[in-house]
Amino acid sequence: MKTHGFKKTLIIILWLLITVLFAAWIFVIAESYSYRSEIVRISDEIESAMNRDSYLSSIRNVLRGTEGDVGTIEGRFILPDDVSDFIEFLEKQARDLGIKAELTDINLDTAVKNSAFRVLRVRMSALSSWQEAVSLINALEMMPYIASIDRVNLSKATDTGIGSEVPPKSVWNVVIDISQYVK
Repeated sequence: MKTHGFKKTLIIILWLLITVLFAAWIFVIAESYSYRSEIVRISDEIESAMNRDSYLSSIRNVLRGTEGDVGTIEGRFILPDDVSDFIEFLEKQARDLGIKAELTDINLDTAVKNSAFRVLRVRMSALSSWQEAVSLINALEMMPYIASIDRVNLSKATDTGIGSEVPPKSVWNVVIDISQYVK
């Protein structure tokens, strides 16, 4: 009988041990799922931080690459004291091409809202041959300023007033509106 009681006790102990091990295994599995969700959350945060850092690094690289460009662009704006130099530059461009040009409208607009820049608007009028007019437009397009040619009007001249240097049939009225930004 002693062996039967021993077997019974051994079975009960083994059953209790298996039950405790099963409960511990369930607890470990449940905890691992809890840790797993925490690991996934932390992994997402790390990935997000890495993406943000990569984005910021890309922006820094772009900014480093544009430092020289920013200086070049800022150098193309003119200061209020340099407006007369800009006007002389426009007159010189026409003079160098043999064109007698007049700057008829010159005005400096008030600053645009939320901007540190003002706009200098200039209207250049001239009488020239077709080739000279095209050369003047090309020269103005290549000027070392951040200026825009807003409008170009080319029309055949009816009354040249130039004399016999240029035959009347090849004289053109040239009107060019130019805008330049002033700091």
